[in-house]
Amino acid sequence: MEPSQSKDDFDSLIHAFTVMTDNELDGKMKEAGALIVSAVCDEKAAVKVVDKTSQHFGILVKDSESNNSQLGRIAAATEEISETNDEINRQIGDIHSLSIGTLGLLKEASISTKDLSSITEQMLERTSRIKTGKGKIEDVINWALQLGNVYQNKLIELHAKGVNVMDRDYKPVPNTNPPKYTVSYNALFDRELQPLFDAQRESLKGSAYSLLVDVNGYLSTHHSSNQKPLTGNYDIDLINSREKIKYWNNDTEIRRAQNTMPFLLQTYMRNTGEIMNDLAIPLYINGIHWGNFITGMKPEILLEN
Repeated sequence: MEPSQSKDDFDSLIHAFTVMTDNELDGKMKEAGALIVSAVCDEKAAVKVVDKTSQHFGILVKDSESNNSQLGRIAAATEEISETNDEINRQIGDIHSLSIGTLGLLKEASISTKDLSSITEQMLERTSRIKTGKGKIEDVINWALQLGNVYQNKLIELHAKGVNVMDRDYKPVPNTNPPKYTVSYNALFDRELQPLFDAQRESLKGSAYSLLVDVNGYLSTHHSSNQKPLTGNYDIDLINSREKIKYWNNDTEIRRAQNTMPFLLQTYMRNTGEIMNDLAIPLYINGIHWGNFITGMKPEILLEN
């Protein structure tokens, strides 16, 4: 190889290498530039994400602070409610204690009232033995004592004839309110005694009833005006259908049915709402207590001169 040719070849190689290197470097630069652009874009996006995240975090912090404040108020309100409940429970306890105490006092008052009533009745019964010949009470008691003898003799007469006037086998009458019961002597009392009841009630001015009840408060026959067929209307039947019923619903009714004193004068409220003086005279059949002759009148009757 000649020297001149070798130099040309070397220059060609150098030129080719240079061109190749420039091309590769240009590609590398472009790739690097793209990476830088991409990185710059990613950094901007990241900055935006960080900004948004920071904003959301700030909102969360504020919400958390608000929630904490609300929870604090709720806790305070809950504590106030708890304290209020404790106070209410304390007051309920006080009311319960007072109620028990009041109930005890009412029971004592009721017992005292019964005792006083009993004493008053005994004093009245003993006082009535002193005859003065004056006063409405004495007139009414004498009238009732005379009628008591009439009805007692009538019962003795019926018993002697074989009538079971001591019948206590009360048979319930279905679908009655107040409950009614039948006994063997119902029809006989209606026939023999009701006319007497009606007449004797008229003989005492202001008398509401003049009837017989046995020792269990059972009233077989009533006045004709109060012994009507049942209508099914409670309010009407309570007034107009009062026979065949046990009047045994309170102390007054029980005591008058079982009374064995010469007479028993009580004041009470009927199931019709009327305030009544009730006078009971005991009746006997051959020494056995049958029940009482009872007369009801308004209190003002006994106050008349």
